[in-house]
Amino acid sequence: MTLVYLITLWCFGNTTTHLDSTAAVSDSATYRVRYSGIESYFKVDIEADRAKWQLPELVVDSLRILPGQRVADIGAGIGYFEGLLATAVGETGAVYAEEIEPELVEHMKERAVIEGTPQVYPILGTPDDPSLPDSLDLIFLCNTYRYIDARRSYFSKLRDHLSPGGRLAVVEFKRFPQDTTEQRILPSRVIEELTAAGYELIQQFDFLPKQFFLVFGRSGEMRPSPK
Repeated sequence: MTLVYLITLWCFGNTTTHLDSTAAVSDSATYRVRYSGIESYFKVDIEADRAKWQLPELVVDSLRILPGQRVADIGAGIGYFEGLLATAVGETGAVYAEEIEPELVEHMKERAVIEGTPQVYPILGTPDDPSLPDSLDLIFLCNTYRYIDARRSYFSKLRDHLSPGGRLAVVEFKRFPQDTTEQRILPSRVIEELTAAGYELIQQFDFLPKQFFLVFGRSGEMRPSPK
């Protein structure tokens, strides 16, 4: 029994190692978490004083969003960036705040009313389709990229929702105390996956203490150099 058990354990252990290695080079989600309610979002965004390390004003300012533009925020949570994005696009623009949990979408609808931002349109998406409109000038993701499965296919489809010259911005954790190496995602991997999906890196920022910040355009498009 002992010998059989050891042989079985050895074989199972090798299989597990092989599967983990395969997953590491795939474009599947590198971190999964079950939705546990809206309270966890309040703890991160408000109680933990996220603004100290997220620097939201500087993030939005760096994107040089123009009045009248159309912006989508995938994985918008409780609407952390929506007020700033709404200010950037102005009354003639639009912010499409996407989430896959109905409770979060309803909260963002209420928040838009309270904050007086009718240009914010919360959208209920699905894990494989954010249900975004077309003609977007910017698609923005903050701390969301690592949760998405089949990312090459996902972002390849999103290309068609961008206007000519439209951009895709990704902000993602480069370090986080409770994360393991497998749960984090390297910027080089993001660049590799999005290049395969039909994008090219056009700008990157390094002012965030806990995150990397990359901006992409559709491959082959002519665009002015970022200032």
